[in-house]
Amino acid sequence: MTKKQMTRWSVQLACCVLAVFAPWGASPASAACTGSHPTWTSTPDQASVASCVSSAASGATINVSAGSAAWSTPIAIVDKNLTIIGAGAGSTVISTRGFNLSNSASRISAFTFNLGTGNYMTFEGSRGFRIDHNTIAMPGWDFCLFAIGSFNGTRSNTPAEGLIDNNTLTNCRIIAYGEYQDTGGKDRWSEPYTPGDVHSIYVEDNVYTITDPACTSGGTILCNFVDHNVGGKYVARFNTINDSYFEGHSLQSGSAERGGRAVEIYNNALNCAGCTAFSRPYFMRGGTGMIFHNVQNKNYAGNFIDFDNVRTCENRGVPFGQCDGTSFIDGNNDSSGWACRDQIGRSTDASFWDFSSPAPSQASAPFYVWRNTSPAGELTVSLNSWAECSAAENARMAQQIMDDRDYFQYEASFTGTSGVGEGTLASRPATCTTGVGYWATDQGEGNSRLAGPDGQLYRCTAPDTWTLNYTPFPYPHPLQSISGMPTAPSNLRIVP
Repeated sequence: MTKKQMTRWSVQLACCVLAVFAPWGASPASAACTGSHPTWTSTPDQASVASCVSSAASGATINVSAGSAAWSTPIAIVDKNLTIIGAGAGSTVISTRGFNLSNSASRISAFTFNLGTGNYMTFEGSRGFRIDHNTIAMPGWDFCLFAIGSFNGTRSNTPAEGLIDNNTLTNCRIIAYGEYQDTGGKDRWSEPYTPGDVHSIYVEDNVYTITDPACTSGGTILCNFVDHNVGGKYVARFNTINDSYFEGHSLQSGSAERGGRAVEIYNNALNCAGCTAFSRPYFMRGGTGMIFHNVQNKNYAGNFIDFDNVRTCENRGVPFGQCDGTSFIDGNNDSSGWACRDQIGRSTDASFWDFSSPAPSQASAPFYVWRNTSPAGELTVSLNSWAECSAAENARMAQQIMDDRDYFQYEASFTGTSGVGEGTLASRPATCTTGVGYWATDQGEGNSRLAGPDGQLYRCTAPDTWTLNYTPFPYPHPLQSISGMPTAPSNLRIVP
C-alpha cells in the first residue's frame, strides 16, 4: 500500500470511528466528555475525545485531562476548526494513533504522541492549522506529520498551509506534499510563488532527533527532518536538528510526483554526532528557495549544499524520460536539455499543464544560498554526490544546474558581478550583474524576538538595478500568538 493510499484509508477510517463512538448530535454523556460551546473537557481515551470532537462546533476548545490512552484509529477533524489542548507533553500521553485534519484550521497542543509504525498524522487541504508544544515519537524514522493538498477526484483545489512549532520530535519526519500523487503537482506548479509569504508549511522552534540505528549506524545519516514533493513548499527556521538534514525532491516519474516547489531554510542549528559515511546537511533536487544563516556544530562527510536533478542520470519513464535534450517536457535551450522540468532554479509554469505536449515554459527563479557555516567554514554548492551517475551525465548536469544562473552562492569579496553578498545597505555595490543577490543586514524587521533590523534580500533585476526580492515572513509565526499558548521551554530558542 502506498503512502497516498494509507493516508486516504486512515482518513476514511477515522470518520467511521467518529460515527461509531459519537454520531453527530449524540449526547456527550455517553462518554467522559462534558461541557458546551465553547469549552469542552474530555478524558484522554479515544471514545471520549472522539465524542467531544463530534459534539463541538467550530471555534470550541477541548481540554483533555492528564492520563494515558491507546487509540486504535485516528480521530478526524473535518470541516471545522477546534483547539484541542492536553494537560502537557508527558501528562497526556496518546499511543499508536493521533489526529487527522481535513479542511481544518485546528490546533493540537500539549500532548505526547507515541505513534505506531506508519501511523502518521495528516493535514489535508488545511489552512491555518497549528501543531505545537507536543512530544511526538515514531519507533523508527518514518512519515510522521504529513501536510498535503486536498483532492477532489480530478484536481487539487486547496494546498495545506500551517505551523508546526515548539515540538520535541524523535524519528518524526515532516513531509510537505502540494497535492496527492494522483494529480502530480499540476495545480501547485501553476500557482504564483512569492518567497516570504504565508502560503507554506512553517516548521519552527522544534527540537528534532534521529535515534533509528538504520539512519545513524556507522555515522551514515540518510534520514531527513523535513522533505517536500509534488509541488510542496516548506519554511524551516530556528530549529535544532540532531543527526539529520534537510531535503527536497525533483520530478520523480512519468505519471505523477512533480518536484517540490520551494524551501526557505534559515537560522537552524544542525548538530551531528557522526556525520561520516554518506551524510550531508542539505540535499535539494528541484525548485527554488533560499538557504542562509544556518550553523553546524560539526562537518558532515559531504560538507556542502548538494544540488542535483534525478532525470539527468535516470530515465523516469514514459512520457518524461531523461533530461538530455530529447524530452518535450524540458526547455531544451541547449544540448543538455536545460532547463529541465522543475529543476533547481525553476518556478511557476506559464500555464496549467496536464502532462500533454507541448509543455509550457517555467519561470526562472534562482536558488540563493549564503552564510551557512560549519567548523570548516562557509558551505558551498556541490553538484550530484551520487556515484551512480556516469561522467557524461555529471558533465550534462553541470550544464543544467549552473552557478550564477540557476543558483547564486555567497561571495565574501562581493563586487556585484557574481554570487550573493552580505552587509549594510550602504555597502552594497552600486553596479550589479542581473541575478546576483545582496542581503542587507540593516534593513527589514521580521524577528520580534530580536531588537533592530533582521535583514532583507535584494536582487539585481537588470544591469545596475537593485530590487527588494525577499523579506522573511514575521517570526514568530503569527499563529504562535494565539491566546492560551503553553509556555515555550527556554531551551528551544536557537539564534546562530
